[in-house]
Amino acid sequence: MSEKRGEEIRNLASIRIAEREKEGFKELSDEDYFSKNNEFSTWLKEERGIYFSDLSSEAARDIFSSFIKAWNKQKLQPWYYEGIASAPRTAHNWKIKHDK
Repeated sequence: MSEKRGEEIRNLASIRIAEREKEGFKELSDEDYFSKNNEFSTWLKEERGIYFSDLSSEAARDIFSSFIKAWNKQKLQPWYYEGIASAPRTAHNWKIKHDK
């Protein structure tokens, strides 16, 4: 990659970060484990092919640190930063019957 192209990429990344900061971007920490669980569960399914319910508490917390790194580097798709109302939790199909 040429030096000029590298500089252009760094400038675009800086602009993207500045735009997110204007929109209220907030870096995450381990303390956000519960408040960002929908985003984390969605990321687990989309990026790792794992359901949250399939993980032990310890494994989930370990993987959450990878999610934090991607979030803080702003490497995730925009919808993660916009908030996710519900997330995939399990692969189980409940087959609940409703009476009419």
